[in-house]
Amino acid sequence: SASQPFHTAAAAGVSMDRKVLRALVLGLCVLSLSSLSSSAPINEKIQDDKKPQAAGDGPPTPKGYQGPGGRPDLKPPGPNASPEEKKAYGEKMRDFRKKEAEERRAKAQADQARRASQNKVPNPEEIRKREEAKRRRAPDGRPQRPSGSPGAGQLFSALTKPLKPVKVKIPLSEEDETVFMAAREGLMKAVEAKAPEYDMQKPETREKIKKMTEENQAKVLQLMLEAVKEGSTMQEARIGMMIAQFQALPSSIKDEAIKGAKIRQEKMPAGHRNRQAERMKDLNHQERTALDPLDKDQKEEWVRNRYKPAGPKAPLKTDEKAEIK
Repeated sequence: SASQPFHTAAAAGVSMDRKVLRALVLGLCVLSLSSLSSSAPINEKIQDDKKPQAAGDGPPTPKGYQGPGGRPDLKPPGPNASPEEKKAYGEKMRDFRKKEAEERRAKAQADQARRASQNKVPNPEEIRKREEAKRRRAPDGRPQRPSGSPGAGQLFSALTKPLKPVKVKIPLSEEDETVFMAAREGLMKAVEAKAPEYDMQKPETREKIKKMTEENQAKVLQLMLEAVKEGSTMQEARIGMMIAQFQALPSSIKDEAIKGAKIRQEKMPAGHRNRQAERMKDLNHQERTALDPLDKDQKEEWVRNRYKPAGPKAPLKTDEKAEIK
């Protein structure tokens, strides 16, 4: 009949729905079994955590626990710990608390001493020195010297006697280089030893230092002129004079300065040392090129135009008719 195909199709649809339902039920069973098997280790771990700890293990220790006072060895003993373990723990705690008390006591004493030093009343001499230091300060807060007071460079020039330069050639030999490096430090040590004899707060002392500086600068110029006329460059004359002044110092100062210079040379990078030597050679070559074509009188004029000492300029010779420019 006409309705038979419809019933057959409906029966086939019902049969298909049952097969799908059966497959879904089977899939759910498989998933349930797999989830049970994967949770087994977790359940076992939970059961293990619930087991009582062995004797002496103590209570569960939270992560990152460091014991009282941050000491890992002060972990409290468990309820089932032996008397010896409990006694050892008590001794450790007593030692720790004793040390902690000593540290607190030392800190309190240091704080008390600091507060006492801050609150102490300075004596009148200290107050006077502080007031003088304030008056000698410039508007920007830097210490300033009294008007006309010589600086470090002028004091060095005043207390370092000029001497005839020794003969040196650039590039310097290894020995001359070491001595030249030590000369500045050695000469400054000698000046520092003499400086306390001069009270720079007194106007008459400042005037004396100024006069000594001018006399020494005039002598330096005269010695440099002689050295240049004999064939040295200005740079060679300066280095030779410093070496001569250094050689005239006491042996104790020289030995210490030479030792320090050798240490600095060892620590100095090779590249920096080479660049220094090259700059010295370049300057010496420029001076040599300028001086070689000149006669003695022209050399004197050339040196006077280039001699620029710190502080007051050295006076020119009295028989000169005009200022050399």
